[in-house]
Amino acid sequence: MTTPIALNISTATIANIARSVAEKVGYEPGGDLREVVRKLGGTIVHENLWGGASTDSGSIEIKDGKFEIRLAIATGPLRDRFTIAHELGHYVLHYLYRRQVLNEQINELVAQRYGTSDAEREANQFAAAFLMPQEDYESVFKSCGGDHSALSRHFGVSRIASEFRAQALGLAKHG
Repeated sequence: MTTPIALNISTATIANIARSVAEKVGYEPGGDLREVVRKLGGTIVHENLWGGASTDSGSIEIKDGKFEIRLAIATGPLRDRFTIAHELGHYVLHYLYRRQVLNEQINELVAQRYGTSDAEREANQFAAAFLMPQEDYESVFKSCGGDHSALSRHFGVSRIASEFRAQALGLAKHG
């Protein structure tokens, strides 16, 4: 099985790809990610990933265009949403993009959610841009005075994910 290879593309390009995917599947911030996965031909399963040697919170296995996202049973819904979007990042960037744009012959791919590789960074950037699109995030950030609890509720992400997004977008840090 192939593991993800970074595309080494800009954060702005990743955000544009995330926006395009969101438009194609009809995703709105805070929306149902399970429906997005279904529309893209995937499934989500919960596993006891903590019971064995693995310490990750999720993974994706892609075979012949179909994919399965595996989530740990011990994580919460907000963490799961980011994990799902992260794994979708691997599917879109490191599988579909490589096949459809770069014309690479990839039939299978497996990604474990751990580490700090460039491919993991790209999947995180995709997840943040997909769940918290820049224009929407900046607008809500301004309207709620940078209240990360309000931002978390609006986008369906953890407070820490909102804080990281604000930092990445160069917005003032608020409590």
